[in-house]
Amino acid sequence: KGNTILKLCIGLMAVIFMLVVGALPAQAEVVFSEGFESGWGSWYADNGVWQIGTPTVGPGSCNGGSKCAGTVLDGNYPPDTDSRLISASISNLPTVTGNEELHLRFWHWFSYASCDGGQVQISVYDNATGTWSAWANIGNSIGADGSVWTLKDIDLTAYAGKKVRIAFSHTASSYYCAGESTGWYIDDIIISTPLVTYYCDNDNDGY
Repeated sequence: KGNTILKLCIGLMAVIFMLVVGALPAQAEVVFSEGFESGWGSWYADNGVWQIGTPTVGPGSCNGGSKCAGTVLDGNYPPDTDSRLISASISNLPTVTGNEELHLRFWHWFSYASCDGGQVQISVYDNATGTWSAWANIGNSIGADGSVWTLKDIDLTAYAGKKVRIAFSHTASSYYCAGESTGWYIDDIIISTPLVTYYCDNDNDGY
């Protein structure tokens, strides 16, 4: 009798588990991706500095594939030169409901002199006026030395349903601090809707 009750309990738990899992999204929905393997595509730099290809300094190779974006691929970035690496417009990010979130994730390598750094930015299109908003900082700034390729995650949920552009803003100033370094390298960019984390995120990485 005891074994029968145990089997019934195990069976019931299995059914509940299947119902819960069946109600969850099977995987993250990727709504935008870029690995730079085809070159510039629709990306552009507003003031030089940024290049796309295979680095021979800094990380020495890309995170994935043979091409990535970087602030000069074969040497240090120039002094006193700011530049943005800018995406094409990303039309109408998906809307989210309930506990869904929208995230920008990318791999980067960086090495900056003490007064220089990088910052991810976003601009939103205003349908009423037909203009783009000023660039706004999102996530923490980038500085010092990253030394290895690492994954960065920025929450874009506040921009769900909007038309946006993403930029990687590089700033170099020798007014207070002399010296330059190899800078910032970007690869394997995605914007996606992660799974509901409190159900499925066993390793706490947002997916």
